Amino acid sequence: METIISSKRYFKMIPLRYFIELKGLCHLFAFLILALQLSAQQAGNTPISSSSHPAPPSNTLRVAIHKENGDPVLITLNANLDPDASCSYDPIEAITLRARDQGTGCVCVSTGCPEEITGTTIDPCGFYSEVFNCSQNNYSIQPFKNTGWLNGVTTFDLVLISKHLLGVQLLDSPYKIIAADANNSESVTTFDLVALRKLILFIDAKISTNTSWRFIPASYVFPNPANPWAENFPECINVDMTNQTEALDQDFIAIKVGDVNLSASTGCGNMPPFSDAAGDRAAEIVQLHCAAGQAVAGQSIVATLYVESPADLVAWQTGLKFDTDYLELETAGPGSLDFMTPGNFGLTEKEEGKLRVLWYAEDARAIPFSRPREAFRLKFEVKRSFDHWADVLNLDEEVLLNAAWEESGQEHRPSLAFRSEPFADLAAQQREASVTTVPNPFTNQLSVRVELPADEWFAIEVFDATGRRLANWEGETTDGTAEVNLDTRNWSKGTLTYRVLTAHQVLSGTIQRL
Repeated sequence: METIISSKRYFKMIPLRYFIELKGLCHLFAFLILALQLSAQQAGNTPISSSSHPAPPSNTLRVAIHKENGDPVLITLNANLDPDASCSYDPIEAITLRARDQGTGCVCVSTGCPEEITGTTIDPCGFYSEVFNCSQNNYSIQPFKNTGWLNGVTTFDLVLISKHLLGVQLLDSPYKIIAADANNSESVTTFDLVALRKLILFIDAKISTNTSWRFIPASYVFPNPANPWAENFPECINVDMTNQTEALDQDFIAIKVGDVNLSASTGCGNMPPFSDAAGDRAAEIVQLHCAAGQAVAGQSIVATLYVESPADLVAWQTGLKFDTDYLELETAGPGSLDFMTPGNFGLTEKEEGKLRVLWYAEDARAIPFSRPREAFRLKFEVKRSFDHWADVLNLDEEVLLNAAWEESGQEHRPSLAFRSEPFADLAAQQREASVTTVPNPFTNQLSVRVELPADEWFAIEVFDATGRRLANWEGETTDGTAEVNLDTRNWSKGTLTYRVLTAHQVLSGTIQRL
């Protein structure tokens, strides 16, 4: 009998090495005879048998795995069995078919089925069929994958998780909330942001308390989608092979841990970023400037990196490769850019000439980069003199995806340019700008005084503790000064956050409404 676990839909599948462990309870003899007869009728083949024992029936396993958005996920079929039925092997990538008792759990039992796999097919991508010989009834189907940790994980995911934590924009599905729980604590916290930041910066190669992919039956309904851990959700499908109705449509939703915007590659031809001409043109709007002087052997030199973009940015990340025959990295530190800290650098492979840097607005609000903003400084020892920095320092996609994001999620690819002098006038402007709020604490009236080195357009924003914007005022300074009186009668009480945005920088602080 050809027993089928099927999917009516063809979906993108995750690249997996396909292992199948067959264990279970034996068919009743009468059912085995009927199965063999039906198999001969449906497949037109006579089951192979020995003189003393009938051969187990030929069964076909069909499983579909896809992301939440329906993208099919490629699985590379490479079936292996556990011949001693020990239930002890732990593959890196697998779809396991394990025998179970009559309970509901995903349980591996001691009775085995060492018969060999007789055939595999993948046609089309996202549809998987595995033929095996085994006279068992009850199975647990469970995908597993713990490779490709960085696939789909970017600094923009940190922004979206921050918005969720701040209550500004909640993740809109239980699958994304599970993806945000990077450390598998059954909650989404700032510790998940720390774990993912270390992953992007290659400080950690993996997260030891989780696997890189999770798989949940597509038929499972979360009782509380806003809290997927309200009950223990299943990560396997239990199937009775004697029940053809139950055995149909066995589909899984694949969750790439850390990827909350569904950008992970699936292996079935989904388009990578910047794959078309329009994307390539849009990518060029973000500029990374490196200001560094003449490099003379035996001396130390500081290279200052600035970010410039006509669009406001909420996050960016960069992978730099420098020639270790000419340069040795001594230190890497933050510039004057808000939210830039020593924790934004990945230095684990600096001896190989690889440096990773990321930045994101921790309040999840984009800031202007219309004029170059000092992001970070690199101090090198020059081992050999050279004339052109472009010969020894470059952006490298193999080190880290070089990308920048607007708050909408629009992604851009930065380019790197070199100059001999820093933007000294910009540094002076940033030192002189100031904001004063009077009174603080306040009740129904608040005055905001802004002083800038030169007259320019600026904006004032005020937010409550949940991230809701209470005020948005725009105007221009006169003689470098502006004083704005805000009506606060409808504002919520408590600690509030203000931001003053100019073309050069963002000035922020807290105020208290009584």
